[in-house]
Amino acid sequence: MPLFLDIHRDMEDATPESIREAHLSDLKAQEAFGVKYLKYWYDDRKKTVCCLVEAPNKEACHAVHRHSHGNIADEVISVEHDMIAAFLGGDEVDNVGAAVGAAGEPIGAFRTLMFTDIVGSTALCQRLGDDEMYRLLQVHDQIIREQIQNHGGWDVKHTGDGFLVSFATVSSAVACAQNMQRAFAGHRADHPADPIHISIGMSAGEPISGGADRDLYGSVVNLTARICAQAGQDEIKVAQVVKDLCLGKGFQFESSGTSELKGFSDPIPIYQLVWAPL
Repeated sequence: MPLFLDIHRDMEDATPESIREAHLSDLKAQEAFGVKYLKYWYDDRKKTVCCLVEAPNKEACHAVHRHSHGNIADEVISVEHDMIAAFLGGDEVDNVGAAVGAAGEPIGAFRTLMFTDIVGSTALCQRLGDDEMYRLLQVHDQIIREQIQNHGGWDVKHTGDGFLVSFATVSSAVACAQNMQRAFAGHRADHPADPIHISIGMSAGEPISGGADRDLYGSVVNLTARICAQAGQDEIKVAQVVKDLCLGKGFQFESSGTSELKGFSDPIPIYQLVWAPL
């Protein structure tokens, strides 16, 4: 059955209890509409609710909400069934299906993830030498971290020649990716001797967090890394869910077709985010 993510925004009057009651109403009604709710997230800070649901079509998702409580989703997007593990994360749900943390606390853990990578870093190091490469890495890290801070991202970890970054909203993540590429283009124009080019890959879902280093794990992290590997010099490649969540936000995407990615049984649609130097 098709898999959808329905998104309710601006839930100013919502509480964890009211959202739970609404979801229980959906569970009671779902069978009549051929729908199955798998999991939901509630972000109290942003007053947003996301539900992961199997349904015959988008209208069936709306019909359940309309019948149960009248709170229709602002947006329903189709997601790839092969990516279900990326959205479900681990088994961190309560008996109703709410996403919860290790201590059972409600969480809104749906995030947009980004991997960055210096293009040709090994060859660049061999050509420039260790000392010059170290200097370039310092420049690279400063530019990346400045853009992460400017767009409210979380620097999850440094990978040696890139970063894993997490964002609470897809629009801030996409804007950050564009401005990273613009910042490097501007730096190359001002410093022709610094040949730093990066590639960026992005996806969205619910990663698993844990460990003293607060690292992120799970299928969505793996997917983001695979998409980054598909990106070429100065490119930004994204999963379909990122493109779909940017509907109406003014960003432009171009299809890059589908790719067979390691660890994913079906070909994954990939899109290129369009950007231009300022």
